[in-house]
Amino acid sequence: MISVVVPTYNNAEVLSKSLMTWVEQTMSIIDYEVLVVDNNSKDKTADVIKDFAAQHSNIYYLLETKPGATHARHAGARAAKGDILVFADDDGLYDDKSLVAIQDAFDQLPEAEAMACKIDILWDKPAPEWLAPYAFMQGQLDYGSEVMARYDLHCNSGFFAIKKSTFEQLHGFNPDLIGGKLIGDGDTGLVIKMWEAHKLIGWTPFARMQHMQQVDKHGSERGIALHFYNTGVGDAYAIFRRNNFSMTGQVVKYYAMAFALYGKKWLQYHVLEKKDRKIYFSLQQRKGQLAFFWNLLDKDLRKEICKRDLYE
Repeated sequence: MISVVVPTYNNAEVLSKSLMTWVEQTMSIIDYEVLVVDNNSKDKTADVIKDFAAQHSNIYYLLETKPGATHARHAGARAAKGDILVFADDDGLYDDKSLVAIQDAFDQLPEAEAMACKIDILWDKPAPEWLAPYAFMQGQLDYGSEVMARYDLHCNSGFFAIKKSTFEQLHGFNPDLIGGKLIGDGDTGLVIKMWEAHKLIGWTPFARMQHMQQVDKHGSERGIALHFYNTGVGDAYAIFRRNNFSMTGQVVKYYAMAFALYGKKWLQYHVLEKKDRKIYFSLQQRKGQLAFFWNLLDKDLRKEICKRDLYE
């Protein structure tokens, strides 16, 4: 069986469109389930999920009150009955043959531990040309037209599959949100753990997602800058984790470099008024790196940050 885990938060209208593509899968409903995890939404998300669950016997509503996609995904994984977990965002439209394609790819590549899937961006209106180089920030992923496997492939959490035994062996995702603050590398951390454990990762272009995005929100300079900020937080967390959550010489050197680069970019952007988009994005990434280390000063946050495994 395949278990699809969909974390969601305050996204009722878009979620409804996404769930419709899961009930239209060509795979028999006895061979897959969809676990929709409400991350304590305040809108009509719960009603949307429960309406689908009432009409479709393989769709289930779960509630996870701890904030953050990591907690929501873990709640879904714990409840999953399948031996293959598919993690999918709530703002995606999924090809109706996606689950069959994932199962076929694992059958074709039995040694693969995970499966990356094709992701395209579906903008709500024509996007400006400058956005094209940053499509990967919205999750765009394409490794070509053939099913294959390598040890260095990246899986985007918006849509990928992993054997449940492997997921449990690697203790799931790394932390992302604690107390409403981004402090970890979440889904990227799981990919890094797969690389470090030398896990074979497959690719299928036949499992496809269209990632619904709004140009004025997700495609704005502010929206892209937020992705760079989050990347900075995740990078800083990753090096702190690799050094056993200690301020080693390597970590101190990393912090000093981030501080120096932040100062340089700040001067370029604010004092010399070089209002260059690339400088702005780099400034936000360095800001994210420094924000992570600032959060270490909070004793309670630091205690949570230093938890190596959140999935038990």
